[in-house]
Amino acid sequence: MNVPVSKQLTDISGKPMSIPDETGHVVDVTLGGALIKALVSNVSGDSKVAAEDRFKRYKLAQRIQAAVDNCEDCQMTAEEVVLCKQLTALAYTAPGLMGPIWELLEPAN
Repeated sequence: MNVPVSKQLTDISGKPMSIPDETGHVVDVTLGGALIKALVSNVSGDSKVAAEDRFKRYKLAQRIQAAVDNCEDCQMTAEEVVLCKQLTALAYTAPGLMGPIWELLEPAN
């Protein structure tokens, strides 16, 4: 499926989400940025995840970044979408952030 990774996330009222980056500048929160952070961050139970599976997460994060850099959608398998949903649920426990991510991952739901 084509995932719109360059799309900016919006809050429940439809306003664009933004956060300060590591330098203090306010930046837009995109789906791709949120997915990459979830994919490359340590989440609960990662020590029990096989190294090969963690490497697959890294490679998916690279593909997402390439799509963002080229302002393209990222082609993902159903398995990759499920993985992204699982990891974003662990990385972003607030429904206000997790909800918009999941809506963009599966827009038909």
